[in-house]
Amino acid sequence: MAGLRSPRDAARCIEALEEIGYSYLADHVLPDRLLFLVRSAGAEKSARTYHLHVAEAGDGFWERHLLFRDHLRAHPETAGGYARLKYELAERFPRDIDAYVEAKTSFISKVVERGSDCAPLV
Repeated sequence: MAGLRSPRDAARCIEALEEIGYSYLADHVLPDRLLFLVRSAGAEKSARTYHLHVAEAGDGFWERHLLFRDHLRAHPETAGGYARLKYELAERFPRDIDAYVEAKTSFISKVVERGSDCAPLV
């Protein structure tokens, strides 16, 4: 995740990231963020090597994601459970990113609701 000082910086950010090989997914309109991806050379169109969310630093999306990150860092058991879930979902939804994201949302929401300093969730 990368942060913007202001939403007004988004256009410059898109141009700069595209210059270094990121593809801006303009058709994936997401609240509070821009989505980019990079594919390995020769990867099929549906394959994503990795993605990058760009959001306004300090907004709700930003804060929720940092809280989730901090909880996983503080609780390796929860991080392991999340990793297992992601592997299971990747096998279950190999070509349906929307179903994959939807299926892991409940886990993420529970962690965020508990806060980064709470006990592990597993």
